[in-house]
Amino acid sequence: MYLLNRFIVVVLLGHIVVANASGTSQAKIKVYSDEHVSFSYPSDRYEKIEKLDTFERGFHAYSLRLKGVEAEDVLTFCEKNIRNCGTDIGSVQPYWYGAAGDLALFSATTAVTKKSVIEGETVYEAFPACPAADAEGPSAYAGDCYEQVASTQDKTVSLTYWIGLKSRHHSKQQAVKAATQIIRSVKGK
Repeated sequence: MYLLNRFIVVVLLGHIVVANASGTSQAKIKVYSDEHVSFSYPSDRYEKIEKLDTFERGFHAYSLRLKGVEAEDVLTFCEKNIRNCGTDIGSVQPYWYGAAGDLALFSATTAVTKKSVIEGETVYEAFPACPAADAEGPSAYAGDCYEQVASTQDKTVSLTYWIGLKSRHHSKQQAVKAATQIIRSVKGK
């Protein structure tokens, strides 16, 4: 009996260690919902979700305030495809088409990658430097961000996701996975 109990304890501890190392431990998931969208987010990352001003009919932005740091992630939802949403709509947005017709994400100097094209959806990503506060104080380029834009024929969703020192992520791969889960949960109403 002693060996059986010891084996069970070892198996359980091994499972916990593997789950934490792979980043698959269960975070508490909450749902934000308003008259335009709903999406899921990990409550251990964010202390507050706020709707920002709607700049144009069909374009909505949300501030996802991180816990414990002076930083926020920004989610946008546009009720059109990326070509229509990426034109000048009179607001600051994390993606746009330049004069030469090239797509920019977050900054005109950030390299953009077409990540995938699946089932009528195109996903773009970039890893720009972004504003954050570090040990030296606030800086326009103290943090790393991950920018993902997913577009279908009738909607475009973007997420500017902070990867800074205190953001819970130790690798860009973890950040991409977490940001993708949020993007995938966004539903328009």
